[in-house]
Amino acid sequence: MDFLKTLPVKLFALFLFVGLPLFFNPLMPDVNATTSVMACGFIVFCTSFFFAFGFSESHSISFAFLKHPLFFVFTLLTVFIGISAFNSINGGDALFEWMRIVLLLLLFLFLCLFVQVHGFAIVMFKCINVVVPVFFMIALYQLYSVIIPESKDPLLKSLTDYRFASAFGNKNNFSQCLLFSLPFVVLSIYSLKQYWKGVAVFNAVFSITLICCMQTLSVLVALALVVVFCGIAIIYSRHKKKKPIKRLVLFGALCTALCFVFLYAVNTTKNKSTVLKKAQLAFTYLVSKENTSSGENSNSIHERLLLWKNSFQMIKERPLTGVGFTNWKLLFPKYGYSGAPYLDTDTTKFIKAHNDYLELWSEAGILTVLAFVFLFFGGVYYSIKIILSANDNQQLAWGLALLFNSFAFAVVCLFDFPFSRNYQLVLLLATFSFVIKLSPSLKSRHYKPSLALIRIMCILFFVFACFTLNAAMSRMNAEMHFQSARYSQKKKDWSKMQRECNKINSFYFPVDYAATPISWYKGTALFMNGDIKAAINEFENAHQSAPYHVQVLNDLGTCYDKEGNTSTAINYYTQALAVNPRFPSGILNLTAALFNSGNTNAAYTTLRTYPARYSNAQSLNFKTVILGKIADSLLTSTSVIDSNKAIIVNEYKQPKMLLKIEAKADSLHISFADYFKTVISKK
Repeated sequence: MDFLKTLPVKLFALFLFVGLPLFFNPLMPDVNATTSVMACGFIVFCTSFFFAFGFSESHSISFAFLKHPLFFVFTLLTVFIGISAFNSINGGDALFEWMRIVLLLLLFLFLCLFVQVHGFAIVMFKCINVVVPVFFMIALYQLYSVIIPESKDPLLKSLTDYRFASAFGNKNNFSQCLLFSLPFVVLSIYSLKQYWKGVAVFNAVFSITLICCMQTLSVLVALALVVVFCGIAIIYSRHKKKKPIKRLVLFGALCTALCFVFLYAVNTTKNKSTVLKKAQLAFTYLVSKENTSSGENSNSIHERLLLWKNSFQMIKERPLTGVGFTNWKLLFPKYGYSGAPYLDTDTTKFIKAHNDYLELWSEAGILTVLAFVFLFFGGVYYSIKIILSANDNQQLAWGLALLFNSFAFAVVCLFDFPFSRNYQLVLLLATFSFVIKLSPSLKSRHYKPSLALIRIMCILFFVFACFTLNAAMSRMNAEMHFQSARYSQKKKDWSKMQRECNKINSFYFPVDYAATPISWYKGTALFMNGDIKAAINEFENAHQSAPYHVQVLNDLGTCYDKEGNTSTAINYYTQALAVNPRFPSGILNLTAALFNSGNTNAAYTTLRTYPARYSNAQSLNFKTVILGKIADSLLTSTSVIDSNKAIIVNEYKQPKMLLKIEAKADSLHISFADYFKTVISKK
């Protein structure tokens, strides 16, 4: 029985297209980030072993794909990213992420080998048609167990604000999985038989319905553009072959109209955040330069524009080489962020640019992003060549499916980060492997290295997979202890938090999924347990790992303030506010430090920047104390009749009176001191 036509083919497809998206751990901080790397490592581990000891010279598989531009460009992309990792602030984090990309390169290699085996496409289609209904079941489970108990209108809420605890993490990820699986599901209708064809039809209809209902803007834009682009490709192909296109144009126009009617119906449902509203909001932000902390800015459109603006500033600093792989999330705060309450209070962190092109350019330089762009350009170009050379409807369907995924992935990368998600990238690489196989220029080529070389390379892949699995297990162990430490933090069990933090091996996990250094958690536990000096050491380590992290800078200032080193504390508070000028805790801490050091006027000037929306008893108390101090100095320097001085002091140093005088001064656009002196002089 032929080795390549039986068990390995089925197991490879099963593990890659069914096992990978379903291999997750709900106890991890990110349910599938590390587990999916472990799954990829396991697949490479097994496949390398099989090829090292089961491959023989009698097999007719060609290695000519190694010379294809798509494979070469992806290899080049991997090399460029690896080079940029040398500039990473946290080497272990960059190494782990680069190993993930190398694993995907190896999976791409194995896909290019397996697609040459007769029947692999059928096995792959069956696997995808098995896993897509599992996606649906996960969605229904989430609807029942999460959404219904929390919403009075569960159906509407589930369609607009869906949160998945599965391997997909959120509705954007879920929609992308459905979108990139869709071409293979449609191809299954042509290729599979009996009940499999019925399953494929159901999956296709339900996938399109869910994609529209989820209202993920990046996916809907990609779907709309790719349908138009594929339609143009079909019309051009038929026109070039002098075939009638009138019926095709009418059918395409009808389908497009039905899609718009469906989307309009979905988007006008009550209590929904519509795609149209998002488009209008994006236009408003683009034409307006205002940047306030209004609650109206608490939306994804404002976030995207902020992320892209900071990314361009990062690119501007080092356009050729980039700032270093995995450094975007650490350097993003350097360029400032504000405009919404959750940004001012630093409760939300960003770790992705939500644009893979900008993120790769900012981190790894111009050559890397050019390679990334050429990858999609090549996929689209060779897919169109397959369409133009198609001799029957099945070949045409293949070309359109491959064009669909190549173009759709390129569009989604403009608004999200599918390059960082393993299953989406696997679907893209599967697309590219079929593009390479069906490319007319490759059919006449045949290249087969020696069996000894194949075995040596597979053994090297095997060793690399072992190393990656070890790294993934080390990171997973660190993440489990991190979760336990976070739980202890919420329970305010600082001793247990410190014990759990000490168990974390932070080489591969130096920062969490909110770009907060693990050292910060260690420092927090030490600080709450009263060990200020040890806490300072950990906070300094955290500062090195994330030099613009506002909370780290603020806590360093607090520690030095506790130690009596006020000047150093003021320096760190100032650095924190340089990153986020509206950070409430930083403003209060700097105000207190300046006031205690005798710089009352600077303290008052700092406190004046405190956002009114966060005003509380502590900020009002700070203000009245500082205003009282200013009033004292003014009364001391102002000539007042001695008999009236006590009465004046008693009247005008009352907290309510001080705040009233300040409010009046603000309305007159003069300083508190000037207006206070005016009031006193009248007495």
